[in-house]
Amino acid sequence: MIINGLKIEPNSDLVFANLASTKMSMANLGGAKLIAANLIDSELRFAKLVKAIITSSSIDRADFSGADMFAVEMKGGAGPASVFIGSNLNESNLILADLSGATLSNVQMNHSDLRGINFTGANLLSANVTSSRMDFSDCSQANLDKIDLTETNLTGAQIVRASARWANLTSAILTLSDASWTNFNFAKFIGASCFQTNFTNANMTLADLTNANLMNANCHGTNFQRAKFINTNIDGINLTKANLRDANITFEQLSTAGSLTAAIMPDGSIHQ
Repeated sequence: MIINGLKIEPNSDLVFANLASTKMSMANLGGAKLIAANLIDSELRFAKLVKAIITSSSIDRADFSGADMFAVEMKGGAGPASVFIGSNLNESNLILADLSGATLSNVQMNHSDLRGINFTGANLLSANVTSSRMDFSDCSQANLDKIDLTETNLTGAQIVRASARWANLTSAILTLSDASWTNFNFAKFIGASCFQTNFTNANMTLADLTNANLMNANCHGTNFQRAKFINTNIDGINLTKANLRDANITFEQLSTAGSLTAAIMPDGSIHQ
């Protein structure tokens, strides 16, 4: 395939290539070098981009739906509003990439390096992002419903005002992350590390926090109705004005909290 005088084939050298608004669906660009390329508004549905290098490229509004992008290098790429529905991005490198407003529903991003990635306002419905690095990423206002983040490192991440209903955060690391005002209804935090995590005004209704570590977490105004705290470490936690009505938590655990001021207790009474 030749587009704009450029050969579209495996291992091709497309550094600085202008491929904006081109149709390359099902093209084989495995191992291709697309460094600093212009792929704005391009169509690469079901394309093969295994181990392709797309670093520092512009992929705004590009459509990679169904593409095989295993082990792709997209470090520092800019792709606001791009589309990756059902794409394979396992073992990929997207450090500091901008995928704000992108659609990544049902994407596979397991064992990937996503440190510092911008997922602001992105749609990651039912995405699989297990055993990955998402340190200092920004997922604010993102749709994380039914996402699988098992064993993923989210240290220092921004997850503010997001929707993470039914999310699986089993054994995930959220140390020092900000998850305030986020909806974690039915989410699983089994064995998760939430040391000093900010859950201010988050909705944790029916969340499973079994064996999780919430030591010194800020849960001011957090809704924990019917949540499970089985063997959960809440030493020093701030539960000021939190709602613990019908939560599965012991008074022994509550005695280790840093603050229970005006909290609604499991029996419905208000702590003085």
